[in-house]
Amino acid sequence: MQSIPKIETERLTLSAIHPNQADSVFEIYSDPRVTEHSEIDTFADLRQASALINKFTYWFQHDQGVRWGVYLKSTQQLIGVCCFDTYLVKFHSVNLGYDFASAHWGNGYATEAVSKIVEYAFESGLGFKINRISAMTHLENQASEQVLTKIGFAKEGHLRKFGFWDNRYHDMNLFSRLRDD
Repeated sequence: MQSIPKIETERLTLSAIHPNQADSVFEIYSDPRVTEHSEIDTFADLRQASALINKFTYWFQHDQGVRWGVYLKSTQQLIGVCCFDTYLVKFHSVNLGYDFASAHWGNGYATEAVSKIVEYAFESGLGFKINRISAMTHLENQASEQVLTKIGFAKEGHLRKFGFWDNRYHDMNLFSRLRDD
C-alpha cells in the first residue's frame, strides 16, 4: 500500500495523520475560529476527529486526495492540516486546502507548508501530472488570501453563493496557480 509522502521544510514536517492523533485533530477543529470560514462544523466530540482521520485515510487509499498533518519539527506537535483534494485527473488539476490551529496563526507556518506541497505537486505529481492548482477562500478570510497571493496564486474571480454551511450560502473567491506561473 502506498503511503503519504513525508515532506520537510525548515521548521515543519508534513506527514500522515494517524488514528492515535485524534486529540490533536480535535484541538484544531473544535476551535470556532478555525472552522468559521469552512464547511467543517466545529467539533464537539472526539469521535468527529476520529471520523475525519478515517476519511483522510480513505481518500488517500482511493486516490481521491492527500492530507498531510503539519508538525513542528521542534516538538512534533500537530499544528495543522494541508491537502489536495478534488482530483480532476483528466484536466491535470487539483484543489488545495489547509487549516491551522489558531495558536499558530501569524508565524508563517501556513505559507511554509502550503508552498512546499504546491512545489511537490508540480514537481512530483500526485500519481498524475498537475498543471493547475485551485483554492477557494471565504470572502472574509483575508489571512488565507494573503497566504495564497504570497506563494504565487492569482485571484480568478468571485463565486456567488458557492459554499453552503451553517444553513446558508456563502460567496467564495477562487484562486489558482499554474505550473508555468
